[in-house]
Amino acid sequence: MSSPHPRAVIRAAIAARLAGWRVAPAEDSPGERWTMAEDRVFDSRLRPIDERRDLPAALVYARKEKVDLDSYPKSGEDGDNVRTLEICVEAIVQALEDVDDTLDEFARQVEAALEWFEVPGLETATIRLSESEIDVSTDGRIPLGAVRLTFEVRYRAPWRIVPPVCDPASEVWLGKAPEIGAEHVADYWRVAPRP
Repeated sequence: MSSPHPRAVIRAAIAARLAGWRVAPAEDSPGERWTMAEDRVFDSRLRPIDERRDLPAALVYARKEKVDLDSYPKSGEDGDNVRTLEICVEAIVQALEDVDDTLDEFARQVEAALEWFEVPGLETATIRLSESEIDVSTDGRIPLGAVRLTFEVRYRAPWRIVPPVCDPASEVWLGKAPEIGAEHVADYWRVAPRP
């Protein structure tokens, strides 16, 4: 099975971070989550949300990715390239009278959770907030407020990795030129044992 695309790794890692514990629960403390969404963080934009049970919630998804064409290896193979992924965290709450304050607090929590975050397996990736969009919708059963935080994640992705031509030798033998036509197994001596 092949490894997942780095976009999927980044998306899942950000969702796990936002759903995770800022302060882990202990015997004398209930703990503290990174955001008011608690564990209602989903790494898909198409996750159906029940307004009565699933709020507040956060959706994490990618919108686009740019590849720095000058970052490809000059040899044309066996290297990596630099990519900038646009990833969104859409924070959704029930729209009450204080919806703007609630969305601002939700956004602050998301930003704090990702401020020093390192994506496991892509530790050189940098995460920067690039845009925030705020909206309220009264079209559904209950009014909803949402803030979409767009982050740029810059990372390196492998490109045309060349596998080794062959496995290293398991043994090394030294031999003298055998006589043609004669059995010559005894003409070879092992000089390096199996590793």
